Amino acid sequence: MYDRKYTGLIIILGLIVLSFSVVSDVKCQTVEQIPFEWYAVDMLYADFFDFADDDYFDYRLPWPFPYNGKTISMIRVCSNGYVELVETGETPVTEAFSGTIDDFLTEYPMADALFAAMDDLCSETCGYYAVKHFTTPVDMVVVYWHTPTKEDDSPVYMNEFEIILYKNGEIQWNYNFMDFDLHTYDMFAGMYDGDIGEPVEIEYDVDAPCSYSYNYNPANHLAGSFKTKETLEQSFEWDTTAENDVKISVEGAFYTWLLKMRGGSDVGGITTARYESPPQTTVDVETDTGLIPVKYVDVSASGFVGGKATITVYYTEDEVIRAKVSESSLTLYYWNGIRWIELGNVGRDTEKNIVWGELFLTDLIGTPIVVVGKPLPVGGEVVESYEETPLTALYGFAVSYWWVLVFLVIMGVALIFSRRIGS
Repeated sequence: MYDRKYTGLIIILGLIVLSFSVVSDVKCQTVEQIPFEWYAVDMLYADFFDFADDDYFDYRLPWPFPYNGKTISMIRVCSNGYVELVETGETPVTEAFSGTIDDFLTEYPMADALFAAMDDLCSETCGYYAVKHFTTPVDMVVVYWHTPTKEDDSPVYMNEFEIILYKNGEIQWNYNFMDFDLHTYDMFAGMYDGDIGEPVEIEYDVDAPCSYSYNYNPANHLAGSFKTKETLEQSFEWDTTAENDVKISVEGAFYTWLLKMRGGSDVGGITTARYESPPQTTVDVETDTGLIPVKYVDVSASGFVGGKATITVYYTEDEVIRAKVSESSLTLYYWNGIRWIELGNVGRDTEKNIVWGELFLTDLIGTPIVVVGKPLPVGGEVVESYEETPLTALYGFAVSYWWVLVFLVIMGVALIFSRRIGS
């Protein structure tokens, strides 16, 4: 025997829990686990290696490494399981640090660093740490540790892990085995940007070989003023909404300029502007396309190689009404110096008042972009139809209804009196 009411309740609760679990799985992770990979670094073939306790060495990278709008030219490799990223023209600030991630941030709040398994490690009596530049299968620099913790200090409890820097800006963490028994701090793994001020953590599996990758694209974080932990946690895309009703999404592009220099100023990047009057072009958009302009914006990009940008322009209902165009026909055109050309993959959302399209970044060189639409038909755009009822008809109906009511009252009174007389 069972109670159908409670059984149904349990099923509903189960579905609710399941739905929440599905939603939680959709959450975007900063560093995603990938199929396990491993690139061993033999000390005999390493570019540099050492075995030490609380020590480090500096290594100049074979190419500029892009990291959050910064150009990294050198790394400081620490025996305690982390790498400091050093910008061009800067000097390292860490000195063989040993402690928790909170201690690190207190000591070096402005440092940029990658953490493989930061703790009090010791390769002085067994193991080593090293770095090697590989050109095959891809161009990469592997930073490698084969070391026990200081607490264990034994070849029985060895750990083997590495961080890989790829030339295109991607970062990978590989853990071949983590056989420690004791450790002093938190064995922290992840990344940190001193301009952001919040670390991003990796929770690696100590019981099985595993790899993790930050699929970083240099176009993610172009300007220091836009950087937050949330933007750091988005890989392969960088978004910003400017003050000029324009949103830019850059994808698949390689950003080559150093955009933000400490103590300096922004160079390159993406800028937007809004035209208060139509731009000066040899052919106006209405003559060239037969469409009516609603609003003009200007977008300029510099320092990019390849890639596309999605341009989203916000408009208002008043702008559409003043232009006398059909909102459902809105699209985007840009001026290429000779004529007006429609952007690719144009779309619109009339509820959100936005219209968007794609454009190659190399075409954004101070480029006028215009929202245009088809002119309304004569008489305006029909929103809905209805049938008018003349006020005279309504008034006539009200008068007729009043006389009927009076007639019924008189008849009722007459009926009452007739009954009394009859009785």
